[in-house]
Amino acid sequence: MNEIVDKLKVIFCEVFLLADPVSDFVNFKIGDFDEWDSLGNYAFLLRIEEEFKIRFSTEELSELMSIRDIMNYFETKQQ
Repeated sequence: MNEIVDKLKVIFCEVFLLADPVSDFVNFKIGDFDEWDSLGNYAFLLRIEEEFKIRFSTEELSELMSIRDIMNYFETKQQ
């Protein structure tokens, strides 16, 4: 799971143009800073799809609102 978190941090920084990931990254969620709004979340999720070569359903796109949600998604897919 650490490898996934590391990749998510890189993607997050790329999408939101950050030099360093935020502290307490795993508990970060939409709205925790201005740029991570619904449009920013969509861009973040699309970039995750590209990196991991996956496809989120429409329902998943509307439910994945935090780093923890995204990590849970990967945990359920690995089982």
